Amino acid sequence: MVDVGGHRVLPAAVVLLVASVGLIGCSGSKLHQAAPKVASAGPGIDRAAANYLAIAIPANAELEASLDALDGRDHRNLAAARGRLLDVVRTERAFDRVLLAVALPAALADTAQSLVRVNESRAELTARAAAAVTLRVLWIRASGLSAANALVEQQVETLRAQLGLAPPDPG
Repeated sequence: MVDVGGHRVLPAAVVLLVASVGLIGCSGSKLHQAAPKVASAGPGIDRAAANYLAIAIPANAELEASLDALDGRDHRNLAAARGRLLDVVRTERAFDRVLLAVALPAALADTAQSLVRVNESRAELTARAAAAVTLRVLWIRASGLSAANALVEQQVETLRAQLGLAPPDPG
């Protein structure tokens, strides 16, 4: 850890390594393959925003792939649906671990910690849905995720605004 302007900062190489190791730990995850390099963030995006995007973009892609499969081909298959929900849980928890390791100024770190808290609550609800022994129970439990999703989305929007990033794509 390096002190830069009163902020504890992980060098970019360490952040990318932690992101790769943490996300590779997701069973079957391809997040590490999609992670952009911090240096490619482009002008106008500072290091904290670039570090956030380096983990958020691949995590969102992984979540989208799992949820698309869950809504599609795996919707009526209990084992496959449970597996997709567990993929979502692993992706969310990997994102949380890596986000907490990203160097952020204190105000942003507080928001990141709030995001992790609500995301972990959602991961617990998702894991509970994945533990269902019938499709009916799985979908009943999964339907209760809307409120948790709204809390996560609120924290993501706040963190992105603090980072100077546009709100997430609603699609």
